[in-house]
Amino acid sequence: MRTVKQLTLTYSIVLGCVLTGLVQAQDQAVSRSDPSPNPLDVATLRWYQANHSGAHIPASTSPAAIAFDGSSMWISHGADGTVSKLRASDGEQLATYLLGGSTGALLYDEANIWVTNGGTSVQKLRASDGSVVGSFSLTTYGPMVFDGTNIWVVLTGVPPTSVAKVRAIDGTVLQTIPLNQPIESMAFDGSNIWVGLGNGTAVKLRISDGATVATYGSLGLVLGMAFDGANMWVADNTGSVHKLRVSDGSVLGTFTFTGFFPVGLVFDGSSMWVTSQVGHAVKKLRGTDGTTLATVTFSANPGLLAFDGVNIWVLVGSNFFKL
Repeated sequence: MRTVKQLTLTYSIVLGCVLTGLVQAQDQAVSRSDPSPNPLDVATLRWYQANHSGAHIPASTSPAAIAFDGSSMWISHGADGTVSKLRASDGEQLATYLLGGSTGALLYDEANIWVTNGGTSVQKLRASDGSVVGSFSLTTYGPMVFDGTNIWVVLTGVPPTSVAKVRAIDGTVLQTIPLNQPIESMAFDGSNIWVGLGNGTAVKLRISDGATVATYGSLGLVLGMAFDGANMWVADNTGSVHKLRVSDGSVLGTFTFTGFFPVGLVFDGSSMWVTSQVGHAVKKLRGTDGTTLATVTFSANPGLLAFDGVNIWVLVGSNFFKL
């Protein structure tokens, strides 16, 4: 089996092509002080400020979630009730904040980090120094999505079947939207919120009032979603990744793999990265046509996946790898 060093050397050549595609994306990056962010930048999580080389970063406690704030990576650690802030360039731990409870899903809103805690609350931390600037009673473990103004949260249930629209400035619940189906994933396309349901459909909700704009079927159980600036990519329990045009839900491509069960998705500005529940691998798919550009294998199945503006962070066991 190849070593991590060999993997890094092998794939640094392949991944170099990402840099060219990111130049334009970085020029269009969201400024955290901009009161009117570009919705497409928010939807594709373009908090691009970093430029780093690959690294192997041990995680002291098994992480529950990861998010990028434009310069640092934030990691929640579940039952120990902490959140860590790591410098994205080298993984150096900058701070650890004890919140108590059990920290879970993370979300960045251009100024603050939102953290679910114990399924009964969400805490809002100022990204610059980790100060708690709000604590809100919300029954959720996540996921959460930011639309540029409001936070969308999947409410806890058995199974979860409702979404809440929460005002980001003060945590006020503006609306609760029952969808009457188990909710597996959620994403923002710059105009609408997409929700993946357990009945094999994806529902598109209008952000202004939560109304259902469209429902797209013929999917499996939607396990993961990511937006590429024009299309929504969906991983489902049929073992496939589907590329849907956001305007009308037309399937532009379906990509199925042998020995690979897609779950997590993240977009890097030009390619879509996909983790799997089997096969110990991460795949890099070309955004234009879904062609597999690279397959990175590990000693165990990868978990969390995030993008820091140049590198993909992948959790494998108790370690992060930057690709």
